[in-house]
Amino acid sequence: MIDIKKLYYAHHMFKYNTKEEKQEIELIEKKFPNFLIINPNEWICQDNSEQAIMKQCYHFVKMSDVLVFSSLNTIIGRGVYEEVQLALEKNKDVYYLLDNNFYKINLRDFLKVNIIYDKTKDFRKYASTKDLEKLVRR
Repeated sequence: MIDIKKLYYAHHMFKYNTKEEKQEIELIEKKFPNFLIINPNEWICQDNSEQAIMKQCYHFVKMSDVLVFSSLNTIIGRGVYEEVQLALEKNKDVYYLLDNNFYKINLRDFLKVNIIYDKTKDFRKYASTKDLEKLVRR
């Protein structure tokens, strides 16, 4: 039996069905050619409640070997934030896709992500990756 490696692609819902999403998937396919890419935009029915959607997302994160995430203008939503946090807690390999490059992230690095929800009151603008971007670009 062949063990297929799985990669979860965590990205902002505003990227769903866009040219940017397609480009990021192509980059992921090049970097991880033998991985099954789990894209929640394609794998999870978005007509469910947010709680049901996130439960499915967490299941796929747990069964994945790798998680790749991206931001939208230095912003990630609560779902992406929690998916990355879960992957790191489960000792998965996590990469931040930024400017067509993949940066391996650990839990200490991820603590550089600043929660901004208290200012925005919008779960789609949950956290800022500005400080993380400064760290990985060094």
